[in-house]
Parts: sequence; C-alpha cells; structure tokens
Amino acid sequence: MRSLLLLTFACIVGVVSAQARRMPSPCADPVRVSAAARRALTALGAADPAARRALRGCARAVTCGSDPAPTRTGCTLQLMPEDWGYRVTVRPRPANGAPAEMQVNVDTRQDTAHAVHISRNRWAVGRGVAIVGLTDGYIHTHGGEAARIGLARFRVWNDTGSALPVTLLDGVFLDDSVERPLTTLHSSVTSLPLGESELTVGFPAQDAYQSWNDHFAARVRLRAGEQALTPQAEFSVSREEAVDL
Repeated sequence: MRSLLLLTFACIVGVVSAQARRMPSPCADPVRVSAAARRALTALGAADPAARRALRGCARAVTCGSDPAPTRTGCTLQLMPEDWGYRVTVRPRPANGAPAEMQVNVDTRQDTAHAVHISRNRWAVGRGVAIVGLTDGYIHTHGGEAARIGLARFRVWNDTGSALPVTLLDGVFLDDSVERPLTTLHSSVTSLPLGESELTVGFPAQDAYQSWNDHFAARVRLRAGEQALTPQAEFSVSREEAVDL
C-alpha cells in the first residue's frame, strides 16, 4: 500500500513538473510582454493625451519582474506579473505637462486594460532645467474640518552651469476640476543651485476635504532665470473615521 502511495505521489509530482516546464515564465515570453506593453501604452495615451509625446520610446525600455534602472531623461516601463496579466508602471520621459508616473492593469487573458491611475505630479522642462512635483499626504476626520494645505514641494534639476534666480509668479489650487487662484506665493529659496535640489512653495492655506476619490494639486507658475515654467504637485488626502472615547 505504501509503495502504491509513493508511486502515485511521484506521478503527480512528475505531471506538475512537466506542466511547469511547458508553461513559460510570464517574463520569459517576449511576445506576451511586448503585447502587454503596447496595450498599456495605448490605454495610458488615451487616458491622458497630454502624455502621448512623453510616452514615445517607452516600449524600448521595458523591464519585467524587476525595477528599471533610474533615469531622468528617458522613459521606463515596468511589468509586474499577476495571475491575470501584469501591473504596469510607466514613468514617462520628462516633458512639459507630462505626469511623473502612470499605472494600469493589463489583463492578458481578455486583452484589456483597466484601473488606470495617473499621477498629478507634472513636469516643467526648460533649457537645462527640469522641475516635477512631489506628493505630500494629509489626513482629516470624517465629518470634521477639512485638511488645510499651504505648501507644495518640487524636485529640481539645474544643469545650466550656474545657479538660476527664481521668481514665483502665481498659481492655482486644484480641487478636482475646480481651480482656485493662488496670487500670493512665497519661498525661502531665491535661486536654484546647480544639480539636484528641492523647492518648497508656500501659499494661503486651502481646504481639502476628501469626500470620495477627490484629487488635489497645486500648479505653480515661476520664472527660473529667463524661462517661465509651470510644474504641478499633488496632495494625497485621506479621511479617517472619528473615534468615540
């Protein structure tokens, strides 16, 4: 009886092993990977037409199952395997108005794309200078006062060869599709140093109440040297339930 059980177990293991050998890894099938990348780029381009130019060339910079090499001048496209297909993360090539990151799920069984998410951190790119928003998080209580947001942070790269004087002009606070003017901006920074740095811009505090899937951001217009740039930074606002004591 024991011999029969061992033989049965060995047969099952053999069948499973044979099936595993016949089924290629989701990252080892170049046709499947390429098809998923094309599907993802098509869906993201349709969801954000402003990003289409920044997505060009992304299909040539694909990684599957691992993080892509960091780059500031190119585009990267990452596929992470799931049972149904791939979770796809794209970091577009820096370009004016392009988002910092885009995500979409590609179902290779149905050849469909869904659950698109597009960062509201947006690039502003000039001659030798590039700026992109950074995400800051806020929490408020359900039924209580809204979160108060009074500053936005940006990552800056200055490759011009010298520090650039920076002048803050104006901006808007975005609450979904509603834009509130920001006429008073301030920062302790008066110039953008060489290399990589961070710029924090303050403005009159704005209410941000998370009702349901609301999106908030600040778009700032500034002058770096002689160049006008308009980067945007997003805010992640969460709502928590009040605790009864």
